[in-house]
Amino acid sequence: MKLISIQGHFGCISGEKITFEDGFCRRTLPNGWGKSTLCAFIRVMLYGLNTSKRDTSVVLADKNRYVPLDGRAMGGRLTLEYQGRNIVLLRMTGRGGPMQEFEAFYEDTGEDCSFLTAKNCGETLLGISEEVFRSSAFIDGEEMMRPSGELADMIVSLAQSGDTSARGAAAVRRLERWRLDFDSGNGHGVVPKLRAELERIEGLLEDAANIERDLAALEEENSHIAEEVARLEAIYEEEYRQNAGEKADEQNRLTILRRESERRIKTLRDALPADVVIQQASDALFSYEGAVRLEREKREVLPPAIMEARQQLVALDRSEHEAEIENNRRQRPRISWVLIVVGLLLAVAAAGSAIFHTDWGGALSDKIPYILSACAIASIFFAFLGSVPQREEEDDFDGEREALRAHLEELEQQQQMAATVLREAYEGLLRAAGEIQPVQTIEEAADVVRDKRSDLQALRREQDRLHDILYQIQKVIPGDSVNEESRIRLEEKRGALRAAQKQQQIGLQNVARLQGRMQSLGNRQALTRERVRLQTEIERARARGEDVQTALRVVREEQAALSARLSPTIARLATEYLEVMTGGELSEVQLDDGLTPRAAGEDGRLLGALQLSSGMRDQMYLAFRLAVCETLPADEPIPLILDDPFITFDSDRVARGEAVLHELAGHRQVILLVNN
Repeated sequence: MKLISIQGHFGCISGEKITFEDGFCRRTLPNGWGKSTLCAFIRVMLYGLNTSKRDTSVVLADKNRYVPLDGRAMGGRLTLEYQGRNIVLLRMTGRGGPMQEFEAFYEDTGEDCSFLTAKNCGETLLGISEEVFRSSAFIDGEEMMRPSGELADMIVSLAQSGDTSARGAAAVRRLERWRLDFDSGNGHGVVPKLRAELERIEGLLEDAANIERDLAALEEENSHIAEEVARLEAIYEEEYRQNAGEKADEQNRLTILRRESERRIKTLRDALPADVVIQQASDALFSYEGAVRLEREKREVLPPAIMEARQQLVALDRSEHEAEIENNRRQRPRISWVLIVVGLLLAVAAAGSAIFHTDWGGALSDKIPYILSACAIASIFFAFLGSVPQREEEDDFDGEREALRAHLEELEQQQQMAATVLREAYEGLLRAAGEIQPVQTIEEAADVVRDKRSDLQALRREQDRLHDILYQIQKVIPGDSVNEESRIRLEEKRGALRAAQKQQQIGLQNVARLQGRMQSLGNRQALTRERVRLQTEIERARARGEDVQTALRVVREEQAALSARLSPTIARLATEYLEVMTGGELSEVQLDDGLTPRAAGEDGRLLGALQLSSGMRDQMYLAFRLAVCETLPADEPIPLILDDPFITFDSDRVARGEAVLHELAGHRQVILLVNN
């Protein structure tokens, strides 16, 4: 990770923009300008401002200590590079207090960095807590002005655990916190959250599979019901003809049918809202379903179109390159050297004939030189005739590229327009269904509209049937009425037919409802990919959690012996840095039996921190801090920020210290703030 620039209102920082270069970045600032404020600003932008902290008799809380001097509200902007992309962090003053409003987005696209929050920003980007950041990658020169005994204790802490304020117990607590971060055992942590999300995705996939099975079963059942309805209709018609025949009183039958139809029409009409409301809701449902299909179609078409356009652009570049090579080949002059040689020979022959008065015989002997000269000129003319190439019409490759880009832009606009239409259709359907009855979800709205539309269609059919009955009443010829036994039998057949028709209608409504639920679950392929990703993340998190468990067990088992051993990596790096900074005067770092850090001088004698000069003691502390920073377990090297670390160094020590920093800047950003 690299810091690029900062800007804000924080203490003495009054809106000016400060930039940082890659590698070694040295900023020479006047004393009292606010280097410590700048360092605190970077820390707050990464880890946030603790507004719950109160002032003490010794030091002010950050929210009061760094109140902007220009009277503006506290806030800032930090631009950094993380995993190859620039990210902008914003922290502003809001209802929650100073620097509590947080925003993070990619600088090139403006896309939100959803993986960053106000609380996890620093640990996500740097991979370490604020405490570890302060005691490792954040080096303040004032720390080296502490009393000798206190500085010696801090060196021991660095040698044991890599922290200026913790020892073996702190390492155990940190590992225990990491373990809880992965799986606390009571439903908290990365692994339980991933499992819960996986269970949700698997539940959706299971629901989708169940819905597909239910749909298949319902469609098959509806097919059988439709066959049963057709059979019962045929039986009813046959029974009616047999019972009524010529003896039935057609007028009474039609009157009964009319009354039943009028009763059904009244029942349906009472249960329905106004026709215009149902029509508007039906139009809204039709628009929503069309918008869903259109948006899905545009979304699925866009990625293949982008890939195809990129391939075509590559092909165009290749064709243009080949055409340019061919055109260059054609543009080269083509001269016939044979005709030039023949022309020169003819010219020589003509000159020789004219000079030596050669007698060629015949009447044209005196004109032979002129004829040879003309032939020579003609030969040379034809030799250079093809040397000027003809310019051929070039293909419009730029136009084709522009057409491809325009096509891609058109597809993207169509996809965005389809998404806008879908959102408007979604809201329109909810509003239209809400006028019929209160709904909460889009599925409920669709079901309500389909039910009412089905009831309206049933009303229309019943009205048409009543119209036919009234028409038949006008034309019917009265006859004999049917007997009671025939009427009862006919009513039974009619009741069976109505029951089958109602069952058929319920089956169609259930199919529509399941189809609506299927659409609400989302794309099944995307859910499958998300399940695979979550399974991979769970395995990775579980493996890391097991590593932490193993480390915790090892640390606990070896905690008693750990404090008696010096970390090999920290010791090796600290020795290397200390040897460079002291010019070889101190060449080795060890811990004696009393766990006191000692450095070996040129004579090999081990000297304790209190036996060293103040400058060498400060160099030892700085060497340990740099060694700890190099051993931080981050995904990528984090910036090393040093606030006047050479405050107690003379010029030679400063030069050697900066040489070490230049070496570190080869693989991480080093920001050095010094007084002028």
